[in-house]
Amino acid sequence: MLGGLASAVGIGVGLFAIYIAYLVLVKWRIRGVDVTRELNTAVGALILYIIVITMAVVLMRKLPALARPPDVSLAVAEYSLDATVLAEVKGIVDSILGKAMLLDPASAPILITVRLIVDKVIVGVIKAMGTVLYYVVLSSALYKAMLALYPYAPLFITLSLVKPNNRASAVFLGIGITVLAATPLIGVLATGLFNIAYSGALSMIHPPCPGVSLVAVAYRGPWPAFILTGQGAFMTNGTHYLPTWQCQGTPQVQEVVWDWLKLNYTSYALPNNLPSFPPVRSILVIDAHLPFKATLITNATGAYGTWAVLKVHKWVNSSATEVNDTALILRNTSALIWAWVGGVRANCSLTVNRTGMVRTTLIGAPSTPTPITVNLGSYPPGYPRGYVQVLINATAYNTTCIVILKPGSRWSGFTILPPTGPLTWALAGPLNILVGVGQLVWLIEEATAIVPGLFIIATVFGLLAIPLLSSGVATLGGIVIGLITPLGSLVARLFT
Repeated sequence: MLGGLASAVGIGVGLFAIYIAYLVLVKWRIRGVDVTRELNTAVGALILYIIVITMAVVLMRKLPALARPPDVSLAVAEYSLDATVLAEVKGIVDSILGKAMLLDPASAPILITVRLIVDKVIVGVIKAMGTVLYYVVLSSALYKAMLALYPYAPLFITLSLVKPNNRASAVFLGIGITVLAATPLIGVLATGLFNIAYSGALSMIHPPCPGVSLVAVAYRGPWPAFILTGQGAFMTNGTHYLPTWQCQGTPQVQEVVWDWLKLNYTSYALPNNLPSFPPVRSILVIDAHLPFKATLITNATGAYGTWAVLKVHKWVNSSATEVNDTALILRNTSALIWAWVGGVRANCSLTVNRTGMVRTTLIGAPSTPTPITVNLGSYPPGYPRGYVQVLINATAYNTTCIVILKPGSRWSGFTILPPTGPLTWALAGPLNILVGVGQLVWLIEEATAIVPGLFIIATVFGLLAIPLLSSGVATLGGIVIGLITPLGSLVARLFT
């Protein structure tokens, strides 16, 4: 590229030399026309051209080196993949919520609102990615066009100085200076934007695989449970289908939690060979339970604890009767009770000791991405409040004892549209583009103003300065000729 530029500079000097030779040999020597004014102007223009080119070379050393044009086909391919997967996620969301509305028409208004918000977000992300791609292609095309003109910039400057009084000279000067100065800057913009969009943002949100699918959920155990999988977490209450990545198969269950208690569980996948709406690839079966048979303290609003009679020592005419999920009557009996409750009291002798027989855990409820105001589900608090895990030794000898177990804080949760796999990716990953796309577009618009701005400035300068310089150029040429002519005569005398 620099070789082409040097060649163009040489061509420019050659054009001036040919023009000067034409004036001297043809118009003056052969035709006898007085060419003093034209010759002075041509020589002055040549000197001015050399000065301008020298200044341009000095300026170019301060500018960034010319970069190789980016291959925008890579960014286009990445955008096509991301947009396709986002469209598939949108279709899965519509199918899950459509099925939920058929099962529970009363929830239709809320589900329609959720679907509209999710659809709007996904479409907005696709448009934002398209906007970034548009500017990537635009800046790259502009850079390639200016790169093609770059070797010929000195020729445009030559044309502007050959006839300084011509109005077109200002336009040629504007083109030449703009191409020389703006091409390296536009190259930095085009390559930098490509690296941000393709190597940065687009590669950062690259989906694990191009295919998404649905997995049905079949859960058996204390309800509702918090299920943590390799593709996200959800509450079993309300969840019938999980959006998943095809390449990752059926999600692997990592933890099952109920009322902040870790449950023992088994999980396995069954292939679905039957047609269904929405289309289901497989069925995730989860069986969960406490280490022992227990009584759950629940009502319509959620779970509030659990307890179990582990051992009973009976005497004559003894009994242990469960009245309801918070009361136990002992007659002439001694019982060992495990409990996860808010408290315990009785009208007989009690020995209460804290225990850790069943592990508890904090839950990491999935959070909705900050720019999104759609509620994908409700989750229990992250830690238990008002609970104690105890072993109770209650003794009722020749008497009747009523043991009352106080419920703890409420555990509940509900997800129809679980944020797992592709849905989490669609609402969180591409937002890296969506959040900053406004600032990025503003930056690109400001940066692309370099080219027209430089062209306008250079053209206006040419319109104002070239007519003023024309007389000065002629004077400069006269001075140079005046200095060269005696030197030429001296040289001629030496060789004659």
